Amino acid sequence: REQLVPEWLLLPEAEYVVAKNREAAAKNEKGVKLCRNKQYFRYKLLPDLLSRHPPRKAHATAEEAEAEAERRRAMLSFISGLLQYDPAQRWTPRQ
Repeated sequence: REQLVPEWLLLPEAEYVVAKNREAAAKNEKGVKLCRNKQYFRYKLLPDLLSRHPPRKAHATAEEAEAEAERRRAMLSFISGLLQYDPAQRWTPRQ
């Protein structure tokens, strides 16, 4: 009888780091620009992100700032409606 040997094995963590570095080096050789300094949002909750994240451009007037704040509140309401866990409260495509 022939003994079955799995085609894959779990490697120690250090091997994954080496493989990851090797893969990154191979991508870099192909002319792919690697982004090493990713910046993540410092906010943990969606309302914080939408209300506190700086706008793309500075607002010239108070009316523009208020319009931007209103758009962000509307976006938060829309996203919150779509992401409701309870199907009875979640928005439908018709809404």
